[in-house]
Amino acid sequence: MKKIILVLFLLANLFFIGNLLISSDPMLHFWGVLFIIGIIVPGVLLSKGEYLTLSLVVLFTNLGSFGLFLFLYFLTNLIG
Repeated sequence: MKKIILVLFLLANLFFIGNLLISSDPMLHFWGVLFIIGIIVPGVLLSKGEYLTLSLVVLFTNLGSFGLFLFLYFLTNLIG
């Protein structure tokens, strides 16, 4: 079950990045909440020592996607 959740987070991140490259309009607050949850879950699994490689992959893609989301949010608020 935990492995399926990690794979779903990974697919959601890849969908976000792909959607961003295609349409460049990802500004939904749903994504921010999903990224925060997606950072917490692999962190908990890493602290327990379960699914180390998959947890690291999901954690780093979540951090990258969340950073990109925050950067785009900053740019849209800066430009108006």
